[in-house]
Amino acid sequence: MKRFLTLYKKFPVSLFVCLFYTTTVFSAEIIEIPGTIEDNNLKIIKVLSMITDNSFSAPDKTRGFHYRYSDKWYSPFSFDLYVGRVNKNSQDTMIRIESQKRGVEKILRQIAEAELLKNPDNGGRRITSKSHILSQLFNVAQPAVSVFYNSYHSPVYQGNDRIKSMALYILADILLVGGAYYYTETQRDKKNFIDDMLNKKGETGNPFRGHNSGIMFGALAITRLIRITGSYSDTGMQNRLAEFTYSYKF
Repeated sequence: MKRFLTLYKKFPVSLFVCLFYTTTVFSAEIIEIPGTIEDNNLKIIKVLSMITDNSFSAPDKTRGFHYRYSDKWYSPFSFDLYVGRVNKNSQDTMIRIESQKRGVEKILRQIAEAELLKNPDNGGRRITSKSHILSQLFNVAQPAVSVFYNSYHSPVYQGNDRIKSMALYILADILLVGGAYYYTETQRDKKNFIDDMLNKKGETGNPFRGHNSGIMFGALAITRLIRITGSYSDTGMQNRLAEFTYSYKF
């Protein structure tokens, strides 16, 4: 394991793997609602409580808005919701919804409009629940397959989110496993054909066997460990949305 950590620190793709955590593109969904901020804020709290089962908090930093609400770490939803005034000359309320996933922004906007603007029928379609077990089993085989399973018929993934996420996992696997294989090959005491015939000691050509095999398994484990939380979040969010009677446009 120590050898793997040393290789991971030196190998350039470590920077690439960090993209799973650091690459976040924040857009936003904006909703304007008639009524004062105080009145609508109470309604928003009620809606968020219903959607997330009270798994949200109210951080002190509001970025200039009157109120801010964020998901808690165990919530399947990932969002920041801001409540403020439309402008200085209006008493109406503006809601700004941000998330790491464009689909989550659109989902929360559609639910907020259905509850706050009383517009339950938006011409969308219902969704069905998914299996946590299947998603995690697909993840063990290849994280990209888990992404495909969770993104199929799901409002969470919008546009080319599915393709980008799958491509990122596949590319990360290729780079990590390729780098680990190159390292194990250069460090392995190889046996030739004659050595095999004479049954001499030495490592076989299988990179998953021998004293450097932990490096190969470690390289495979990185993307799968990262995807565990993503799989849990995607499946949990899908199943939570399937419980409601809303229809979603996606």
